[in-house]
Amino acid sequence: MSKIRMVLLSFVCRGFSKAIAFLYQRSGPSLTQEGKFLSPIDFSLTRSETAQFLRIDIGLSDDASHSVDCLFDADNRMIIGIEPHPGNLRGLRFGVPKFHSMSTRDKIIRKGNNVKNIPDLEKRFVIIQGAAGSSDAPIERTFYSAYPDKGNSSLYKIQTPKSTGNIVDQEFNVLEFPLSLLFPEIDKAGFSFVESLKIDTEGHDLEVLKGAGLEIKKVLFCRVECFKGIYENSQYADPKAQPDHIVLGADGYHDSASAIVDYLKTFNFKLVSSRPGDYVFLNLDLEHLLTEYELYP
Repeated sequence: MSKIRMVLLSFVCRGFSKAIAFLYQRSGPSLTQEGKFLSPIDFSLTRSETAQFLRIDIGLSDDASHSVDCLFDADNRMIIGIEPHPGNLRGLRFGVPKFHSMSTRDKIIRKGNNVKNIPDLEKRFVIIQGAAGSSDAPIERTFYSAYPDKGNSSLYKIQTPKSTGNIVDQEFNVLEFPLSLLFPEIDKAGFSFVESLKIDTEGHDLEVLKGAGLEIKKVLFCRVECFKGIYENSQYADPKAQPDHIVLGADGYHDSASAIVDYLKTFNFKLVSSRPGDYVFLNLDLEHLLTEYELYP
C-alpha cells in the first residue's frame, strides 16, 4: 500500500472513530453527568428565585408530563424529579416526540404545539437519578427496563406481553434511597411544606411512601398511581412478581389501592379522588393552606 493511501486511510479511520465517539456521547450514560442529574447521596437544593412552592415528581418516564403541565401553568413552582432509567433521563435531556416533552439542554418544555422557554429550567426542575423506596439508606437494586414503553420499567419483574404489553429488555442496578433523605435540604431551602408528591413507580408506590417516614406530614397532596377494579390484562399478571400489597384475582381483579389508602389514613390523609391510576389524597392537617394560597395536586 502506498504512503498516500495509508495517510488517507488513517484520516478516514480517525474520522470514523470520532463519529462513533460522538454518537456514543449523545446516547451513552455520560449524559447523566452532562445533564446535571444529581445523586441522592450528595443531593443539595438551591431555591429558585421565582419559586414559592415545591413539588416532588417520582417516576418521570421520558416526558415528565405532570411536571410539564405544572411548569406551563405556573412560574412560581419548583420541582424535584426522580427517575432511575438512563434512557428516560436522556429523553428529558434532549426531548422526545410526544405530546408532553422537555429538553433540559435547550431549556424548553412542550405541550402539544405549544413551546415555552424557561431560561432557569435546570434550577426550577431538579432531577435526581435514582429510585425512591423504603430502604433505611441508599442501596443498589436490580431494575427491569420495559420495552417498548420505558415508562413501565420497574423494580419488579412484572413485564409480559399479555399483562403490560412489554418485555424486559435490560436489567441493571440503580440506587434506591428513602425520600426522607431529601427533606433536610428541602427544609434548608426554606420550603415549609411540599405542595404535591406524585408517585408513579409501577408497583413500588407504597414503599416510596414508607420511605418518606414522618416527613410525609409535610406534604399537602399525595397523587399516587393506584387501581382497584377488574382490568382485562390483570388476569395475565404473575402474582409472584407483584409487590406484597397488591391483591390479584383470577377474573382480572387488581387492587393496589387499599393498602395505600390505609397507610395514608394513619397520617390523616383523606382520599378525595380515585380515578383509575390517579388517586389523590389530601393531608387534613395542612388543609388550612388551601385558604391561604391557591394550591392543587
